[in-house]
Amino acid sequence: VENFQEDISGLLFVDNTTIQVKGRVVGGLLEAEKELGMGLSNNNIGKATFSFHSQNECDDLYVVTDDLSGEYASELLPIKYIISDFGVASNALIADYDDFSAFDVLDLSVIPQLTTVYDTIFALGTNTISSIDSASYHYNQSFIYRAVPSIRVLNSTKDGLFTAEKSLTIGEATVNNLVEFAQPIFKQFQKYESYIKIEEAYKNFDVNLNTPLVDRIPVKNGQLRIVNNLSSDPFEKVILLNDVDGDTLYDFRVGLPSLVKNEVDSIYSFTKTWEIILETGPHTVSWMPDNSLFRGIVFGKKTEGSNFVTEGPKVVSHILRDPPGSASFASYESGTTTSTSLALSTSFGGSLGMASEVELGAEFTVGVGYETDVDIDATVGASVEINVSKGYDGEYVETNTFTSSFSTNADDEYQGMWMDVYMGRSMNMNFGLSTNLTLIDTATCNTNLPAIECVGDQINGYKIGKQKGFFAVPGGYGTEFYYTQREIVKALIPELEYLRNDVLLTDSSRYTIVSTANYGKNNDDAIWGDEALDMDSLKAFTNFGPSYTFESSGDTAQVDSVRWYNQQIRLWEQAVARNEQLKLDAKPVTYGSANISFDGGVGDITYTYGSDTLASNTTSWETSVSDEWSAIVGASAAGVGTSLATTIGVSLSVSDSKTLSDETNTAVSFTLSDG
Repeated sequence: VENFQEDISGLLFVDNTTIQVKGRVVGGLLEAEKELGMGLSNNNIGKATFSFHSQNECDDLYVVTDDLSGEYASELLPIKYIISDFGVASNALIADYDDFSAFDVLDLSVIPQLTTVYDTIFALGTNTISSIDSASYHYNQSFIYRAVPSIRVLNSTKDGLFTAEKSLTIGEATVNNLVEFAQPIFKQFQKYESYIKIEEAYKNFDVNLNTPLVDRIPVKNGQLRIVNNLSSDPFEKVILLNDVDGDTLYDFRVGLPSLVKNEVDSIYSFTKTWEIILETGPHTVSWMPDNSLFRGIVFGKKTEGSNFVTEGPKVVSHILRDPPGSASFASYESGTTTSTSLALSTSFGGSLGMASEVELGAEFTVGVGYETDVDIDATVGASVEINVSKGYDGEYVETNTFTSSFSTNADDEYQGMWMDVYMGRSMNMNFGLSTNLTLIDTATCNTNLPAIECVGDQINGYKIGKQKGFFAVPGGYGTEFYYTQREIVKALIPELEYLRNDVLLTDSSRYTIVSTANYGKNNDDAIWGDEALDMDSLKAFTNFGPSYTFESSGDTAQVDSVRWYNQQIRLWEQAVARNEQLKLDAKPVTYGSANISFDGGVGDITYTYGSDTLASNTTSWETSVSDEWSAIVGASAAGVGTSLATTIGVSLSVSDSKTLSDETNTAVSFTLSDG
């Protein structure tokens, strides 16, 4: 021990202070973010070398990273260092990375606090700690390489690349192998789901220069910019990456088709683009499948300029059936919803090649398309709300929600079948012209029908083509009816028959009775056997046949009122017959009570049954159109001067459907009581 009481010279002081500098040379943030100093990372780019050179030339250190972890540990003096000679021997391209081309001076002259990190290891399958590892360092000098990321778009199950339609139903035929067409094919209004997978691939050539070890690391930071012109919402969307797996769910509903032909290269005809741009770290990357911009073709309809409102007959949509028992009743409770899918078809314009399937929408905008997911009428009769939307498969879905309880009559004067309540509305339609982009069989293409234009090479017997057709916006909201079966059978049908017969008797300027047998029947009714006409028309100049003759009183076609009344009579009779047939074909419920006995001394017995199915049915009728609109349709399909008939035959198919948001809640309560 020295006792310093006076100046002493010639002493040498040695400063042994060192700075613990640790780091790693790896690829990707996944490895970079692991705790340092315990060998936790994976050396996924190869063994790196570099040097620390002090600025005062007092110290030099050559560093080689660990084969397995890519880590290194060093003790440096508290001075400033220059980093140089950086490289990865087995992969020289790593050194060309921008962040590795020049390094900032490493200033260790200010000693930072010591950092200690821990790694806790638990016994397999338990919460019991088996060991705790730790490491300390003053400074983290890591070198993180960021590879150019790749963008892949996967299907909804993540087990393959995203695909559009694999097959299509065209008429009665199913067309497979759609991948053979130059561009993927999408269906208008259909919803598609995908996962956008962002990855960085890192290669370690240390073991084998020809077969590297590849490490794919998901990218979980950055942002995606998506411009999808196939979507009904084509505006740019920005999505921040935050999934640890690098998967981003992206779904879209397909919008309108493009009807633009590419005169230079037909493979680009009718296509729309889908762009994805990734921004992460120093990189901006575009999704380029097959080294080109993604393009797809939307099959569907686009509206044209003319439309015409038709007045349709009353059509039944739902029936609430009355149970047995003089005071029994059935009811829809408040909040009950029923969803049905509607499909419309017509033969109008078929001789010119016009499409038979009619696209349905809630509204339309000329040259733009159809709008859905809107409330048609918030309150119909103050008891029902009606909403239309697109279903899972792009179908037109109409949903009725009862805003108050609705019941059959419990009056003991009439019960059972007579108190069944029929619900529906007048099926008015707003028809318009559209152009349909679809697959057309080559035989039809070769007929040169004026309403059809085919483009490109044939594949599997089909070409992509444009076909004139129709759209329709169902109307009649606000004309809803609620009739009992007794009212229909005992009052409505007899009244319609009376009005029909009155026309035949009093309108002698247009009608002549040919036969009093089967009085007032249509001239094409099967009841006439061989005498029946092959075709009759609701709106005509003349209708001659075995029942009656009709002649227009003017120089234009007119509606045959007898035929109009017969049509409504037929629709009522068909609805009643179908209702009774469904009762005969009904199967017992598989839950609750299926066989119930009770007498008048027992109080009310109430059961509620839910149903998620609907018996499908098709209803057909005729409606008239103006001469002007007939000429417009003919001119659109085949040029000016072409006119069509002034009667449209329509078939409406109704089936069960689920909306995209919620399943329907169709619950019917039956209260049994014998007064």
